[in-house]
Amino acid sequence: LYTINNGSPVSEGLRPFIPLNEQLLLRAGEEKGNLSAAFFRAARNIESRGKIKSEIKSALAKPMFLTIGILVLLFFIGMHVAPQLDVILPMDMWAGPARNLAITSSFVTSMWFPLFLLLCVGFMMLLLWSQKRITGKWRIYLEKIPPYSLFRVLQGASWLTTYSSMLQSGRRVESILVELIFMAERDGNKYLADRTYKIMVENAAGAENIGIAMERAGTAFPDNELIADLVMQSSLTNFDQRIEVLADRWINDSVKRVQKIARLINGITFLVLCSVITMIVMGVISLQQQIASSMGAF
Repeated sequence: LYTINNGSPVSEGLRPFIPLNEQLLLRAGEEKGNLSAAFFRAARNIESRGKIKSEIKSALAKPMFLTIGILVLLFFIGMHVAPQLDVILPMDMWAGPARNLAITSSFVTSMWFPLFLLLCVGFMMLLLWSQKRITGKWRIYLEKIPPYSLFRVLQGASWLTTYSSMLQSGRRVESILVELIFMAERDGNKYLADRTYKIMVENAAGAENIGIAMERAGTAFPDNELIADLVMQSSLTNFDQRIEVLADRWINDSVKRVQKIARLINGITFLVLCSVITMIVMGVISLQQQIASSMGAF
């Protein structure tokens, strides 16, 4: 309120409290003299991005908890169960499926297990760090698999809704792309800045519309199917308004795509958990038989 009372625009007064995407939308609405519509578009932008974020968090949460459960189970077996059984029958004598329990116990109780955990944490941090920074040809291939595919969907949804909303606010395409590059660079998002810059280059080189510019950029950003739809409808009237409809449809399709990826990741993680439990059960049964056989020998 203090900033606004001193004559600054609403977008400037709200800058400490809202993301840069929404600030740009409000600024565009102020320039056009339609701030109420800009607020509506900003709310729609936040809702769309939140929908994608929610699905991505859901996609990653369950596999993460299952993975932690697997590690805890292996640690419990190695630190508590196997040593007690070792008193009855030395691990050197364990054979068959029981041998897997012995190997697990040796691994968990060795220095390699904490090193393995550190490597896993380091790998996860590297993935998070690289998502905003890796560009070039290899990025296109990386985006076919999680987590890069999920990151592309999130960034693409945010980029597309912001672009569509600013276009509806009356901004020129060239101005919007410059603002989006500035926004990405300010956020330290080298990936998004690179994708937007390549689209801007093709747009400046004479591409008839944003869909053709995306196609010529050759980065498959935000998505090949969306780009094909934009190119197909580029010759129709009211193309700028159609972008908003295509953006909403693509976001809904992206939510469904993220849900499929989530089910796949959950299924793989669950199979690993079942394999570990099966290994433990088979190992215990085998060990019982070996202990009974060894005691019967006496």
